[in-house]
Amino acid sequence: MAVPMVFLTVMTVLVPLMMYSLSLLPTWEYVNKTSVLLVFLSGLVGCITGATIYLHKAWSRSLHLPWRFVQDLLGYDFYIDRIYRLTVVFAVNLVSQCSAWFDRYVVDGVVNFVGLASIFQWETLKYSISGQSQGYALTILLAVSFLGMLMSWPFWGFQVLDYLSKI
Repeated sequence: MAVPMVFLTVMTVLVPLMMYSLSLLPTWEYVNKTSVLLVFLSGLVGCITGATIYLHKAWSRSLHLPWRFVQDLLGYDFYIDRIYRLTVVFAVNLVSQCSAWFDRYVVDGVVNFVGLASIFQWETLKYSISGQSQGYALTILLAVSFLGMLMSWPFWGFQVLDYLSKI
């Protein structure tokens, strides 16, 4: 509301100056000074009256229902704030709640699972340490073989499933 009002105020002040610079205003000989004085005084009286008279809120509303609806529609800026709250704010709130739920339960759950799995593996590995290097080599060989099988599953896994379905 402030931007259009400031723009209109600036334009009201600048239009006479622009008209004067373009020589579009008549000279003072052609202006009726009495009418200029009356217009200025009526504006001044209107500003003083509007500033001093208290208008009760109930008096400002229309008694006729169709006019009251139009008055409320214009007075509440076409209810843009309520429409904005029901659309944009609701959508952003819903997305943020879904994101918070996903972060809390899925992402944190995966991170906590990896942490617990690593602790469990460490505790299991701690009791299986024998100090012999062939045991370590066998563990590494089994782990690398298992990871290789997992990574190459799309290449040979379908052949195994096809063979098993024929049996």
